[in-house]
Amino acid sequence: MLIVGAPLSGAVITRVGPRFPIMTGMLLAAVALFGLSRLAATGNPNDTIVWFVLLGLGLSPVMVGATGVIVGNAPVELAVVASGLQSTAMQLGGTLGIAVLGAIMSAKVSSLLPASWTAATCPRGSPR
Repeated sequence: MLIVGAPLSGAVITRVGPRFPIMTGMLLAAVALFGLSRLAATGNPNDTIVWFVLLGLGLSPVMVGATGVIVGNAPVELAVVASGLQSTAMQLGGTLGIAVLGAIMSAKVSSLLPASWTAATCPRGSPR
């Protein structure tokens, strides 16, 4: 959906400016993440499709708009540096975000499991 949404976002941002599309994109992404957080483990995998489509369409204007704002406001001689810093920040932010949230989720799951449940005693075929 990022491939579909990016050119559309670029056209909208060119017409109306970056503020409204970025704000709308963040709102769509938040709704999609909330929807994904409410799915049950026993639910139908097809239920995720709508939320991932919405997430991709929401992140498109955010990524396109942020790039346009950052690179567009940099002096011409520093545009390449600004682009590199923006790309690095996006990659590093995603990596650190996943690591931190993964650690929090792991601690939460571990606290919910019985004390006797370890990798050695986990029934075969059950998640560890």
